[in-house]
Amino acid sequence: MLALWLMVFSYLARFELTRKILQTFPDQCSFNMFKESGPTKEQMDQASYVYWFVGTGWETKLADPKEQHKEEPNAKIFIRCEGPGGPYLTTCGCVLSAAFTILQDRDALPSTGGVYTSAAAFDSGTKIYERLEQFGITFRIVDSAQ
Repeated sequence: MLALWLMVFSYLARFELTRKILQTFPDQCSFNMFKESGPTKEQMDQASYVYWFVGTGWETKLADPKEQHKEEPNAKIFIRCEGPGGPYLTTCGCVLSAAFTILQDRDALPSTGGVYTSAAAFDSGTKIYERLEQFGITFRIVDSAQ
């Protein structure tokens, strides 16, 4: 049913008249999945999320960065990220934390390269995780297995 709805929706979005109908009546056209009004304050206060990250790699670091491991990854890590308010509060908290980290933790960022992206702020030597906690966003290592 979802695939059929998406096919009809994408077809209707191609034409100006039907696109205008989709934009004018988002509730009815999406079976109440999308609303023009957005969530209420109470709904945002009650919302939260949990993301799980699983990383694989090697226990040892190679001396030469150009060299590659010949064996399969032998280490695994599980990380739990949780926070409040769904995407509304989390997006603001992540963007602000990354920006402040890039501005204030320059000594912990890589010394080579050009323009920094927000990914550079997540290096282990920065204070981004402390800044994220101020917004209620936490990252915790749950398990690290070799």
